Amino acid sequence: MNGHHSNPDSPMTLTELASAVRKRIQWEVANGVSGYPQHHPSAKPPTDAGGRAQPRRHPLHTLKEKLGHCQLCPVHAERTDVVMGEGAPDSRLAIVVGAPVADEDGSARILAPAEDTLLTRIIEAIGLTRSEVYVCNGIKCHTPSRRFEHPGECAPCGDILRRELEIVQPAVVVAMGQVAATLLLGQERSVDELRGRFHSLGGMSVIATFDPATLLADPRTKRPVWEDMKQVQQHLNQS
Repeated sequence: MNGHHSNPDSPMTLTELASAVRKRIQWEVANGVSGYPQHHPSAKPPTDAGGRAQPRRHPLHTLKEKLGHCQLCPVHAERTDVVMGEGAPDSRLAIVVGAPVADEDGSARILAPAEDTLLTRIIEAIGLTRSEVYVCNGIKCHTPSRRFEHPGECAPCGDILRRELEIVQPAVVVAMGQVAATLLLGQERSVDELRGRFHSLGGMSVIATFDPATLLADPRTKRPVWEDMKQVQQHLNQS
């Protein structure tokens, strides 16, 4: 036996059939026939000095490392820290607020304690826990002066924020406050004008509403925020 199907009148064995199909596919791929998946050997996992395999870093960690060297706007000169999001990195709901703040010990955090507590209550009111939601700042750099409240001053943060959300891939994004809304939606319109409806952004549904600081300062904003969050809850339940 030479391994070839020499008698055209006799049925092919499974082995012969598989060999013929494989050769045909190899010929078509070599001659540029499209439609076949391309095989790319998997990259070897990173190893330590002893050659032991190390766990792959999450893309969010890699993004934070890159941001530590960011010089895309003047704010980097005052930067004391880069603040990335917290919570579930694969959540169906992401909430974006403005700029980071300083904790009592001077370390950077996403929200001030009172604002953070209020946000947790808002999340729980729509049937979720804080750990189930991804919460992040629209502006990543913490500065002592926190002087950059106008979104245009940190426009590059909009691209970084969208990259962060592409990694998380939430179904719904809540942009809380003017800074977050402008960075995400790229519109110089007030939160009051933007809120109350969803906006499309790269396959995600974005809704703007007032931030926790505004809620604490102006109780009249509680009703519109609750109306917006009920829309978020309904959207998540239907998707």
